[in-house]
Amino acid sequence: MKISIIIPIFNSEKYLKECINSVLQQDYTDFEIILINDGSSDNSVAICEEYVKNYKNIKLYSQKNQGVSSARNLGLNKAKGKYIFFLDSDDVMCSNMLSSIDTYLNNNIDLLVGNIIHWNTKRHREYIETNTKFVTDFNNIYDICEAYALKEYQIPWNPYQSIWKKEIIVANNVYFDTKLTVGEDCDFFFNFIKYVKKLKVLNINFVKHRVDTTGSLVKRKTYQNIFSQLIVFNKLITVFSNNDILKKYFADKYVSTMFQIELLSERKDKERCYRYVYQNINNLDYINTKIPKYLIFSKLRKIIGVKRSVKVFNTLRTVDHHLKSRAL
Repeated sequence: MKISIIIPIFNSEKYLKECINSVLQQDYTDFEIILINDGSSDNSVAICEEYVKNYKNIKLYSQKNQGVSSARNLGLNKAKGKYIFFLDSDDVMCSNMLSSIDTYLNNNIDLLVGNIIHWNTKRHREYIETNTKFVTDFNNIYDICEAYALKEYQIPWNPYQSIWKKEIIVANNVYFDTKLTVGEDCDFFFNFIKYVKKLKVLNINFVKHRVDTTGSLVKRKTYQNIFSQLIVFNKLITVFSNNDILKKYFADKYVSTMFQIELLSERKDKERCYRYVYQNINNLDYINTKIPKYLIFSKLRKIIGVKRSVKVFNTLRTVDHHLKSRAL
């Protein structure tokens, strides 16, 4: 078995058939689909069972609701393929994707990175936010990360943006951290790439990723989500303490997350986040002041303090997001 496609599922009945069918319609057959039911209460399990009944290469495993990280980890433990691909249950795999990457997998690659099409189904809009073509000639993963950082793009850490060699995951115990509710994908990526020796970046579209689903975990500004991101970015600032480009990049991500603290409704949650920020106050010194908003924040916090500065930037951020959402 060459590829195991792991699909975590939680109350996904609306999109699930479209997701699974996008894999079955590939012009390629050397794969298995591993469906992980993470405690769904809708019709998702019944849909999965129908597919299992009709396709020998589809397996279904169920667990109590424990979150996407736990579901992916269960899928990894059940996978038989040499390579792993993660597909969210509300996304679809792009046509002919698997056949287009097969040649590269035959070269015993450790990591294969491709494009994501952002898919706004309500506005009938598809777009690639960051095309990989500017790094397709790179052969060092950290050079790629720096190239993204210098352009202020998100480093391609989304699980569904890569094909991962399972041997690296198992041999080095690289699994998703179930204590993290957000940022677990970033954490997984940087734990994995420590062991990557051979990789390829392709200008090939891997998935169409829905950006308009309601109730997305990433969109919910809860204490646990914000605190998880602060932990991940703080960790990476430390990891890249000797790499000025990536240290600044993750300091920017850290501060950008910090701006969200004022979105929390509970005062005690805000204070817990601010306490963590003050415990790691040096992170604020690493931000890239060549970027106007971070330059303004850097100067402002020295005048009115961190909390008041965050309140100012949260207001600006809310306005900016509102304008961008209207544009989409």
